[in-house]
Amino acid sequence: VTVFTGDGIAKQPGFGQKTVHMGETMLWLGAAAATAVLLPLFDIYGRRDLLYFAGVLGLTSAASALLATSAWLYLAAQFGIGLFLFPTGLTAWVLAAEGVSPKVHNRMLAVWNICYSLFGVIMALCSLGINRTSMSWRMESVFWYMP
Repeated sequence: VTVFTGDGIAKQPGFGQKTVHMGETMLWLGAAAATAVLLPLFDIYGRRDLLYFAGVLGLTSAASALLATSAWLYLAAQFGIGLFLFPTGLTAWVLAAEGVSPKVHNRMLAVWNICYSLFGVIMALCSLGINRTSMSWRMESVFWYMP
């Protein structure tokens, strides 16, 4: 997200390019912590309940990043996004695959991957248009976090 919104974030009073780079680092540190801690818990305690819990916390973190008025809140929210939204995305397709019969399992995964790829292409095309507007970085981030 900060590839497209970084310039707008850096112009925010109390923020700067350093905040943007630290935010990216915090996001990936959160993702690494999620891989080491949360993903194994999904297998031990069940995926569905923890998936919903992580999703709610991830969306709360994304909203906090959008509403952040200080660099520290922004950095903490970026860590929360990495910690909670990354495992949600990684686990959702497993739940979907487990919810279908073995007959259609491979077909469902193929359709899932095709849709995921198409969505990525659509988001890239949309970013070309959004990047040329004077849209606020907060509003632009909403479009990135909505899916």
